[in-house]
Amino acid sequence: MKEKQFFDRLYHDFDKKLWRATRSNIYGLHLENILSRLAEILGDSYYDFRFLVYEHKLRVPTPNFEMTGKDVILIMLADERSSVPLEICNQFFAVLKAYYPLEENVRNILAFPIGYSNSASLTSFRPFEGRKYDATYAGNFLANRLDFYRQFTWLRLLPPFPINNLRLRTLYFKILTKLKIFRPRKFVDVFGKGICYWSGGFAKGLSREEYAEIISETKIALCPKGFMSTECFRLLETMRLGCVIISDELPPSRWYKDSPIIIERDWLNIGKVINELRQDPMRMLELHQKTLDWWNTRCSDEVVSQYLADEIRRLKSDL
Repeated sequence: MKEKQFFDRLYHDFDKKLWRATRSNIYGLHLENILSRLAEILGDSYYDFRFLVYEHKLRVPTPNFEMTGKDVILIMLADERSSVPLEICNQFFAVLKAYYPLEENVRNILAFPIGYSNSASLTSFRPFEGRKYDATYAGNFLANRLDFYRQFTWLRLLPPFPINNLRLRTLYFKILTKLKIFRPRKFVDVFGKGICYWSGGFAKGLSREEYAEIISETKIALCPKGFMSTECFRLLETMRLGCVIISDELPPSRWYKDSPIIIERDWLNIGKVINELRQDPMRMLELHQKTLDWWNTRCSDEVVSQYLADEIRRLKSDL
């Protein structure tokens, strides 16, 4: 008899394609690591369920799922609106929801981390004090990152304060992009020794190998807000390496609430925050260790899988 495999019950989108046909997507490594461990914890009861991966697209209505039922667990990814899908949760045994915005789970909707990209397989843990870079960033141009980008140029003086109004920020960003003042480029050693690489689009910049090497050598990881959400792969990719993380405000979900992540709202003056950290190596080491501890006790694959197993057993006992 053929040995059971965790992905024999794993399907993609709502068209019943087996996951193994689409394993090359950017979050495949994280998802497979979580579910393979979940299968080990649950044992044969794992195979009582079918798992359906659905990538929710912005401005696209939630589909009528063909695969539903009390034996189906929906894994809902890519919904940066941070919705709580109460309208569909009764169609499934459980909904594992990435970009979950609340402190507590609601009904059968379970918080699911957005995880890390496949580049994580190429990273290696380096001793913190010997890492090459004080601070790094690699990402694309977005209106929400306007003030962060201005930090690198004379634009930080015009106007000399953060642009918080969304419409004004978007208009300013579009004008500067059209004038090619904003363009893909790399800034070196702006905040101590480091690299800040701006690309022209999502996943269109550094190669996986280059990106993995940079974050492996990073002390301070810069995680500004994305197109819609503050959550990003970079958070967990750098957390698992014990980087000191600076981020915009995060939701109070189980992955971030009370974590050692430094929350910063004024990215026009992020250099000041970084320099204060660089001048306090003891605090840096303390944050490094707290970040590793947070990963190991709250966000690691092993802990997330155990949390999901406990929640699945709880939901099953309530039936």
